[in-house]
Amino acid sequence: MFRALQDSLLSVLYPQECRVCRGSVEGLDDGISCSECWDGTRIFNGSEMLCMKCGAFLNESGVSIDVSCHKCDDHYYDKAKAVGVYEKALASSVLHLKNTPFVAKRLRKALLQVFQTSGFEPTLMIPVPLSGMRRIERGYNQAGIIAGILSKNSRVRLDT
Repeated sequence: MFRALQDSLLSVLYPQECRVCRGSVEGLDDGISCSECWDGTRIFNGSEMLCMKCGAFLNESGVSIDVSCHKCDDHYYDKAKAVGVYEKALASSVLHLKNTPFVAKRLRKALLQVFQTSGFEPTLMIPVPLSGMRRIERGYNQAGIIAGILSKNSRVRLDT
């Protein structure tokens, strides 16, 4: 009940426009996109057919066999995972993170869900570093923000 009151009060005192549809963002947990745009964003739930190496979306219906897009065959990593398709609320949240060190609760939950079901068993997290100039321009590393969220909730040590 407190959350509903807080969201209502916030939307009246500090109305925020959705960065996707220009509608009104009613919930603090949604960040910069409205709940309708989040609902319309394809967030992976495990039923999709994804490339076993790069995590690219291949098809809507999942299968129980390993599949590959083959576009990533020459990439120098073992495995990557994605929260969803880079569109709508997810894309606007990622772009916003490049300018503001804030990750909405809805995106944090999605990141944690993917990490916990990824099969990764890291002993250490090291975020991809920014160039020195970009670090000075931004004042923070957005990969470090995400790694910090994952590290805190998974108890995997973080080395920035």
